[in-house]
Amino acid sequence: VATYIATINGNATLAAAGVTAEAVTGNSWAILLKRADGTSLDITGFSATNHTDVLSSPGSQQGVVKTLSSKTAVTAGNVAAAGLAEATTASLSFSSRDEVAFRLSDGTTTSTVRFTDTHAGGTTGANLQAELNSALVGSDITAAVVVSGNGVSISLTNATGGKIDLSEFQTKGSGTATFQPGTLQGNAVILNDDTTTAMSGKAINEISFATQNASIEALDIVDKALQSINDMRAELGAVTNRLDHTISNLGNIVMNTEASQSRIEDADFAAETSALTRSQILTQAATAMLAQANASKQSVLSLLQG
Repeated sequence: VATYIATINGNATLAAAGVTAEAVTGNSWAILLKRADGTSLDITGFSATNHTDVLSSPGSQQGVVKTLSSKTAVTAGNVAAAGLAEATTASLSFSSRDEVAFRLSDGTTTSTVRFTDTHAGGTTGANLQAELNSALVGSDITAAVVVSGNGVSISLTNATGGKIDLSEFQTKGSGTATFQPGTLQGNAVILNDDTTTAMSGKAINEISFATQNASIEALDIVDKALQSINDMRAELGAVTNRLDHTISNLGNIVMNTEASQSRIEDADFAAETSALTRSQILTQAATAMLAQANASKQSVLSLLQG
Protein backbone atom coordinates (compact mmCIF):
# COMPACT_ATOMS: atom_id res chain seq x y z
CA VAL A 1 0.00 0.00 0.00
CA ALA A 2 2.82 2.40 0.84
CA THR A 3 4.28 1.82 -2.63
CA TYR A 4 0.97 2.64 -4.28
CA ILE A 5 0.62 5.81 -2.19
CA ALA A 6 4.15 6.94 -3.11
CA THR A 7 3.51 6.21 -6.80
CA ILE A 8 0.24 8.19 -6.85
CA ASN A 9 1.70 11.16 -4.96
CA GLY A 10 4.77 11.15 -7.19
CA ASN A 11 2.77 11.32 -10.41
CA ALA A 12 3.08 14.83 -11.91
CA THR A 13 -0.21 14.61 -13.82
CA LEU A 14 -2.16 13.61 -10.72
CA ALA A 15 -0.40 16.29 -8.66
CA ALA A 16 -1.38 18.94 -11.23
CA ALA A 17 -4.99 17.77 -10.97
CA GLY A 18 -4.84 18.03 -7.17
CA VAL A 19 -5.20 14.25 -6.62
CA THR A 20 -3.42 12.84 -3.57
CA ALA A 21 -3.35 9.51 -1.76
CA GLU A 22 -2.92 8.69 1.90
CA ALA A 23 -3.17 5.71 4.21
CA VAL A 24 -6.40 4.91 6.02
CA THR A 25 -6.11 4.69 9.79
CA GLY A 26 -7.08 1.23 11.02
CA ASN A 27 -6.98 -0.39 7.58
CA SER A 28 -3.53 -1.24 6.29
CA TRP A 29 -4.93 -2.43 2.92
CA ALA A 30 -6.90 0.72 2.07
CA ILE A 31 -5.92 3.91 0.25
CA LEU A 32 -7.83 7.19 0.62
CA LEU A 33 -7.89 9.25 -2.61
CA LYS A 34 -8.62 13.01 -2.47
CA ARG A 35 -9.08 15.69 -5.11
CA ALA A 36 -8.54 19.20 -3.74
CA ASP A 37 -10.88 21.04 -6.16
CA GLY A 38 -13.81 18.73 -5.36
CA THR A 39 -14.47 17.72 -8.99
CA SER A 40 -15.09 14.21 -10.30
CA LEU A 41 -12.52 11.51 -9.50
CA ASP A 42 -12.63 8.60 -11.96
CA ILE A 43 -10.90 5.22 -11.68
CA THR A 44 -10.75 3.41 -15.02
CA GLY A 45 -8.96 0.47 -16.61
CA PHE A 46 -8.60 -1.49 -13.37
CA SER A 47 -6.67 -4.75 -13.66
CA ALA A 48 -4.96 -7.12 -11.24
CA THR A 49 -2.43 -9.83 -12.07
CA ASN A 50 -3.78 -12.11 -9.33
CA HIS A 51 -7.42 -11.29 -10.10
CA THR A 52 -7.74 -9.44 -6.77
CA ASP A 53 -10.99 -7.55 -6.20
CA VAL A 54 -10.89 -3.88 -5.02
CA LEU A 55 -13.76 -1.98 -3.42
CA SER A 56 -14.31 1.56 -4.79
CA SER A 57 -16.13 3.33 -1.97
CA PRO A 58 -16.94 7.04 -2.57
CA GLY A 59 -17.61 9.40 0.31
CA SER A 60 -21.10 10.04 1.60
CA GLN A 61 -23.47 11.12 -1.25
CA GLN A 62 -20.56 11.16 -3.70
CA GLY A 63 -21.28 8.07 -5.75
CA VAL A 64 -22.08 4.35 -5.75
CA VAL A 65 -19.93 1.68 -4.14
CA LYS A 66 -18.48 -0.69 -6.74
CA THR A 67 -16.31 -3.78 -6.58
CA LEU A 68 -13.61 -3.46 -9.24
CA SER A 69 -12.53 -6.79 -10.67
CA SER A 70 -10.73 -7.82 -13.83
CA LYS A 71 -12.63 -11.15 -13.63
CA THR A 72 -16.09 -9.62 -14.03
CA ALA A 73 -15.07 -6.74 -16.32
CA VAL A 74 -16.14 -4.12 -13.72
CA THR A 75 -13.04 -1.98 -14.13
CA ALA A 76 -14.27 1.57 -13.49
CA GLY A 77 -15.42 3.57 -10.50
CA ASN A 78 -16.55 7.18 -10.16
CA VAL A 79 -16.68 9.75 -7.37
CA ALA A 80 -18.79 12.89 -8.01
CA ALA A 81 -18.57 16.17 -6.14
CA ALA A 82 -22.27 16.10 -5.11
CA GLY A 83 -21.87 19.41 -3.27
CA LEU A 84 -19.32 17.96 -0.89
CA ALA A 85 -16.22 19.44 -2.49
CA GLU A 86 -13.18 20.16 -0.39
CA ALA A 87 -13.09 23.89 0.20
CA THR A 88 -10.49 26.04 -1.53
CA THR A 89 -8.60 28.21 0.94
CA ALA A 90 -5.99 30.96 0.87
CA SER A 91 -4.63 33.65 3.15
CA LEU A 92 -3.52 37.21 2.46
CA SER A 93 -1.12 38.64 5.03
CA PHE A 94 0.34 42.16 5.12
CA SER A 95 3.91 43.20 5.90
CA SER A 96 2.85 46.43 7.61
CA ARG A 97 -0.07 48.78 8.12
CA ASP A 98 -1.23 50.16 4.80
CA GLU A 99 -4.26 51.01 2.69
CA VAL A 100 -4.89 48.24 0.17
CA ALA A 101 -7.26 47.49 -2.69
CA PHE A 102 -7.63 44.38 -4.84
CA ARG A 103 -10.06 42.18 -6.75
CA LEU A 104 -11.25 38.67 -5.91
CA SER A 105 -12.86 36.27 -8.38
CA ASP A 106 -14.46 32.86 -7.91
CA GLY A 107 -14.34 32.25 -11.66
CA THR A 108 -17.81 33.68 -12.21
CA THR A 109 -18.17 36.75 -10.01
CA THR A 110 -15.46 39.41 -9.64
CA SER A 111 -15.56 41.49 -6.46
CA THR A 112 -13.71 44.78 -5.95
CA VAL A 113 -12.33 45.56 -2.50
CA ARG A 114 -11.81 49.32 -2.30
CA PHE A 115 -8.89 51.04 -0.54
CA THR A 116 -9.19 50.20 3.15
CA ASP A 117 -6.79 50.61 6.07
CA THR A 118 -5.66 47.12 7.07
CA HIS A 119 -5.48 48.06 10.76
CA ALA A 120 -8.44 50.46 11.08
CA GLY A 121 -11.45 49.54 13.17
CA GLY A 122 -9.78 48.58 16.41
CA THR A 123 -8.20 45.25 17.33
CA THR A 124 -10.73 43.27 15.27
CA GLY A 125 -10.05 44.98 11.92
CA ALA A 126 -13.77 45.83 11.71
CA ASN A 127 -13.42 48.31 8.82
CA LEU A 128 -11.62 45.81 6.60
CA GLN A 129 -14.10 43.08 7.52
CA ALA A 130 -17.05 45.33 6.64
CA GLU A 131 -15.50 46.21 3.26
CA LEU A 132 -14.88 42.52 2.49
CA ASN A 133 -18.44 41.57 3.45
CA SER A 134 -19.84 44.29 1.20
CA ALA A 135 -17.60 43.48 -1.77
CA LEU A 136 -18.16 39.69 -1.69
CA VAL A 137 -21.97 39.78 -1.81
CA GLY A 138 -23.03 37.27 -4.48
CA SER A 139 -19.62 35.58 -4.59
CA ASP A 140 -18.81 32.01 -3.52
CA ILE A 141 -15.79 33.41 -1.67
CA THR A 142 -16.03 34.34 1.99
CA ALA A 143 -13.39 36.27 3.93
CA ALA A 144 -12.53 36.74 7.57
CA VAL A 145 -10.03 39.20 9.06
CA VAL A 146 -7.55 37.51 11.40
CA VAL A 147 -5.74 39.73 13.93
CA SER A 148 -2.72 38.22 15.68
CA GLY A 149 -0.58 40.54 17.79
CA ASN A 150 0.41 43.41 15.51
CA GLY A 151 -0.21 41.38 12.35
CA VAL A 152 -3.35 41.39 10.22
CA SER A 153 -4.28 38.80 7.60
CA ILE A 154 -7.34 37.77 5.62
CA SER A 155 -8.54 34.16 5.51
CA LEU A 156 -10.25 33.37 2.18
CA THR A 157 -12.52 30.36 1.60
CA ASN A 158 -14.47 29.02 -1.38
CA ALA A 159 -16.69 26.28 0.05
CA THR A 160 -17.58 24.98 -3.43
CA GLY A 161 -13.95 24.10 -4.15
CA GLY A 162 -13.84 26.72 -6.93
CA LYS A 163 -11.25 29.38 -7.68
CA ILE A 164 -9.89 32.10 -5.48
CA ASP A 165 -8.19 34.50 -7.88
CA LEU A 166 -6.66 37.68 -6.47
CA SER A 167 -5.66 40.40 -8.95
CA GLU A 168 -4.94 44.13 -9.32
CA PHE A 169 -3.43 44.39 -5.84
CA GLN A 170 -2.66 48.04 -4.96
CA THR A 171 -1.33 49.89 -1.93
CA LYS A 172 -1.06 53.57 -1.04
CA GLY A 173 2.15 52.98 0.92
CA SER A 174 5.25 50.85 0.51
CA GLY A 175 3.91 47.69 2.14
CA THR A 176 3.65 44.27 0.53
CA ALA A 177 1.36 41.30 1.01
CA THR A 178 1.79 37.53 0.78
CA PHE A 179 -0.90 35.46 -0.99
CA GLN A 180 -0.68 31.87 0.33
CA PRO A 181 -3.04 29.26 -1.21
CA GLY A 182 -4.01 26.16 0.77
CA THR A 183 -2.02 22.92 0.62
CA LEU A 184 -1.70 21.63 -2.97
CA GLN A 185 -3.81 24.56 -4.19
CA GLY A 186 -1.08 26.81 -5.59
CA ASN A 187 2.16 28.59 -4.81
CA ALA A 188 2.65 31.55 -2.49
CA VAL A 189 3.45 34.90 -4.14
CA ILE A 190 4.50 38.26 -2.75
CA LEU A 191 2.28 41.10 -3.99
CA ASN A 192 3.78 44.54 -4.49
CA ASP A 193 2.15 47.05 -6.83
CA ASP A 194 5.38 49.09 -7.09
CA THR A 195 7.28 46.51 -9.14
CA THR A 196 5.16 43.43 -9.67
CA THR A 197 1.84 42.13 -10.85
CA ALA A 198 -0.34 40.58 -8.22
CA MET A 199 -0.68 37.21 -9.93
CA SER A 200 2.85 36.47 -11.08
CA GLY A 201 4.97 38.05 -8.38
CA LYS A 202 7.63 38.99 -10.94
CA ALA A 203 9.17 42.34 -11.77
CA ILE A 204 9.36 43.78 -15.30
CA ASN A 205 13.08 43.06 -15.47
CA GLU A 206 12.45 39.40 -14.62
CA ILE A 207 10.08 38.52 -17.47
CA SER A 208 11.02 35.98 -20.11
CA PHE A 209 9.80 35.02 -23.59
CA ALA A 210 11.57 31.66 -23.65
CA THR A 211 8.33 29.62 -23.65
CA GLN A 212 4.71 30.15 -24.60
CA ASN A 213 3.59 30.24 -20.96
CA ALA A 214 6.38 32.66 -20.07
CA SER A 215 5.35 34.93 -22.96
CA ILE A 216 1.73 34.93 -21.82
CA GLU A 217 2.86 35.71 -18.28
CA ALA A 218 5.12 38.50 -19.60
CA LEU A 219 2.20 40.08 -21.47
CA ASP A 220 0.13 39.94 -18.30
CA ILE A 221 2.93 41.63 -16.34
CA VAL A 222 3.31 44.37 -18.96
CA ASP A 223 -0.48 44.90 -19.05
CA LYS A 224 -0.57 45.28 -15.28
CA ALA A 225 2.39 47.67 -15.39
CA LEU A 226 0.65 49.79 -18.06
CA GLN A 227 -2.52 49.75 -15.98
CA SER A 228 -0.53 50.94 -12.99
CA ILE A 229 0.91 53.78 -15.09
CA ASN A 230 -2.56 54.71 -16.35
CA ASP A 231 -3.89 54.75 -12.79
CA MET A 232 -1.00 56.98 -11.74
CA ARG A 233 -1.61 59.33 -14.70
CA ALA A 234 -5.28 59.54 -13.80
CA GLU A 235 -4.38 60.36 -10.20
CA LEU A 236 -1.86 63.02 -11.29
CA GLY A 237 -4.40 64.42 -13.76
CA ALA A 238 -6.92 64.83 -10.97
CA VAL A 239 -4.30 66.64 -8.87
CA THR A 240 -3.44 68.90 -11.84
CA ASN A 241 -7.11 69.77 -12.32
CA ARG A 242 -7.43 70.68 -8.65
CA LEU A 243 -4.28 72.86 -8.87
CA ASP A 244 -5.62 74.61 -12.01
CA HIS A 245 -8.90 75.30 -10.24
CA THR A 246 -7.06 76.68 -7.20
CA ILE A 247 -4.86 78.90 -9.39
CA SER A 248 -7.92 80.24 -11.23
CA ASN A 249 -9.68 80.91 -7.94
CA LEU A 250 -6.65 82.75 -6.52
CA GLY A 251 -6.45 84.83 -9.73
CA ASN A 252 -10.08 85.88 -9.31
CA ILE A 253 -9.41 86.82 -5.69
CA VAL A 254 -6.44 89.01 -6.72
CA MET A 255 -8.51 90.71 -9.46
CA ASN A 256 -11.41 91.40 -7.11
CA THR A 257 -9.03 92.75 -4.45
CA GLU A 258 -7.38 95.13 -6.91
CA ALA A 259 -10.77 96.37 -8.14
CA SER A 260 -11.90 96.96 -4.56
CA GLN A 261 -8.70 98.86 -3.77
CA SER A 262 -9.18 101.03 -6.85
CA ARG A 263 -12.75 101.86 -5.85
CA ILE A 264 -11.61 102.73 -2.32
CA GLU A 265 -8.86 105.02 -3.63
CA ASP A 266 -11.33 106.72 -6.03
CA ALA A 267 -13.69 107.32 -3.13
CA ASP A 268 -10.90 108.97 -1.06
CA PHE A 269 -9.98 111.27 -3.98
CA ALA A 270 -13.58 112.48 -4.24
CA ALA A 271 -13.73 113.18 -0.50
CA GLU A 272 -10.52 115.25 -0.61
CA THR A 273 -11.81 117.25 -3.58
CA SER A 274 -15.04 118.01 -1.72
CA ALA A 275 -13.10 119.15 1.34
CA LEU A 276 -10.93 121.47 -0.79
CA THR A 277 -13.98 123.03 -2.46
CA ARG A 278 -15.66 123.59 0.91
CA SER A 279 -12.52 125.29 2.24
CA GLN A 280 -12.31 127.58 -0.78
CA ILE A 281 -15.98 128.58 -0.45
CA LEU A 282 -15.55 129.39 3.25
CA THR A 283 -12.46 131.51 2.48
CA GLN A 284 -14.23 133.47 -0.25
CA ALA A 285 -17.26 134.02 2.00
CA ALA A 286 -15.09 135.31 4.82
CA THR A 287 -13.28 137.72 2.48
CA ALA A 288 -16.57 139.07 1.17
CA MET A 289 -17.88 139.65 4.68
CA LEU A 290 -14.72 141.58 5.69
CA ALA A 291 -14.92 143.72 2.58
CA GLN A 292 -18.56 144.56 3.33
CA ALA A 293 -17.71 145.45 6.95
CA ASN A 294 -14.99 147.87 5.80
CA ALA A 295 -17.36 149.50 3.35
CA SER A 296 -19.91 150.15 6.14
CA LYS A 297 -17.30 152.05 8.23
CA GLN A 298 -16.46 154.34 5.33
CA SER A 299 -20.15 155.26 4.88
CA VAL A 300 -20.48 156.31 8.54
CA LEU A 301 -17.36 158.50 8.35
CA SER A 302 -18.68 160.23 5.22
CA LEU A 303 -21.92 161.16 7.01
CA LEU A 304 -20.04 162.61 9.97
CA GLN A 305 -17.78 164.75 7.77
CA GLY A 306 -20.69 166.18 5.84
